[in-house]
Formats: sequence, C-alpha cells, structure tokens
Amino acid sequence: MTDQTVSPSSWAHSRNQVGRRHSLEDHLRATAGLAREFADDFGAGDQAYYAALWHDVGKFNPEFQHYLFRCEQEPRARGHGPDHKAAGAKLALQHVQLLALPVQGHHGGLRTPNELSGFLADSAKDPACDDAVARARQALPEVDPSATLELPRGIKTSEISSEMFLRMVFSCLVDADYLDTEGHFSPGRADQRGSDLTLGDLWQRFERNQATFMRDAEGTVNRIRRDVYES
Repeated sequence: MTDQTVSPSSWAHSRNQVGRRHSLEDHLRATAGLAREFADDFGAGDQAYYAALWHDVGKFNPEFQHYLFRCEQEPRARGHGPDHKAAGAKLALQHVQLLALPVQGHHGGLRTPNELSGFLADSAKDPACDDAVARARQALPEVDPSATLELPRGIKTSEISSEMFLRMVFSCLVDADYLDTEGHFSPGRADQRGSDLTLGDLWQRFERNQATFMRDAEGTVNRIRRDVYES
C-alpha cells in the first residue's frame, strides 16, 4: 500500500513513458516561470506568475493524489478526479480577485463572474479545498506574495482593458501549463518547439509568398482574390 499513500512529495501528473511522475512543486514553479516570461511583454508578468503558481494548488488534496495512483493502476478507466481548481481560485481571491477567473478556467475556459461565484460557493463546503491551500503553503512558501499584488495601471478603471488583460493572462497561463505538461509526457515533441525566427522574419516570408501567388494569378476568381488581399 505504500505506492497508494500520499508521499511527502505531491505529484502534478502520473508516470510518463519512462516511469517518472511529475512533481507538483516543479510543475507549479516551471509553469509560473513560463507564464511570467510570456506576460512580461505586456506588463503583467507578476500577475501571470501567481495565476500559474495557484492554478493546480488543488492537486495537493490527498484524494487527488490517490486519483493519480488509480490512473496508473487502471489506465483504461474513465472519469475525472476530484476538483483541483477551486483551491487555487480561492487563493487568488485573497490576493487579486480578477485572477480567480483564469485560475478556475484553466481547464474548460473562462467563466462569468456569476458562474465563478456559484462554483466557489459550492466548493466552500468542502474542507479539502482549504486543506489543499494549507498544504501548498507548506510546500511552496512563495505561494503567497510577499507584497501586495497590484493590477496594471488602468485595469481597474477600464472595462475593456480589464477584459483584454484577463484574456491575455489566461492565454499565458494555459500555454505555460500545456508546455510544461508536454515536457513531462512528450519531451521529444517539446524539444522541437522554439525557433530563432522573429515575427518580422515570418512576415517577410509571408509577403514573398503572397507576391508570387498574386503575380501568377489568372482568371476571374484569382483577380478577385488579389483585389481582396490588396484591400
């Protein structure tokens, strides 16, 4: 039964093809680092970092750890494990309420604030949620920001800006989560990602391709296509 008990280390994902489990602490820190890197370009690195650090906090729940072990023992079994989103969303509410939305929505997509409130009201009755947060604080001392985490300037006063900010942070979180998980289950595919090409390089390639395509265009349909493209 030792393999089924929760060890001092918690896991984010079950064994990969080489038999290695994915450390939950490693996953949260790596995902947070990637999310910060992605979001730094639009001034939201800290916010994306913490959203990513919180997103899988619910996996500290011992029941979720047992679920991962059951997945290894019964790989063909179907079903979902215990919820692992509410704990991180509640933690986000304690620091930056807006970030609870991408944390709760990192699987399945963003929900409305009303849907989030209903979701958290239901999960508040489950003591496992607070227990997971407590375990996360023991394993990850940095899970609570040492200083007040502020939203970027203008977000609080502009509804459009807050909507864009929310979606951008959500995108950074989901991409970072996917990439780090891919690195665990498919390291070969992960190694193929990345390129020295810039967006400018790609744009020049695109323009050369389109110039060739349009120059050789003949016939009514292709002339219309060219007119639309040039417009």
